[in-house]
Amino acid sequence: MTKRYATLAAASILTGAIVRYAGIVALIRRHGNEITPWIIVPAIIGNLLVLAGFALYVKSKGRNLAWALLGFFNELIGICVLMYLTDRSGDRWNT
Repeated sequence: MTKRYATLAAASILTGAIVRYAGIVALIRRHGNEITPWIIVPAIIGNLLVLAGFALYVKSKGRNLAWALLGFFNELIGICVLMYLTDRSGDRWNT
């Protein structure tokens, strides 16, 4: 596993999750029936950051980037599956 990609992946997933859930909370707590772009944009940006984080994590394990979609669409099960993927990167640093 490449340490650089793993560190960037963790930062991206954490930041994206925080931004995404802030957008979801803003959407739930909105006043009235209007949905403004300022409410939807954080959720979209958060989702893109989470997807980028999963892509970096999968790349750090030397896998195909399609594996990142598994973690994105089904977070809980997907994250567990991604964690247990074998490392094919050739760089064997284990934490």
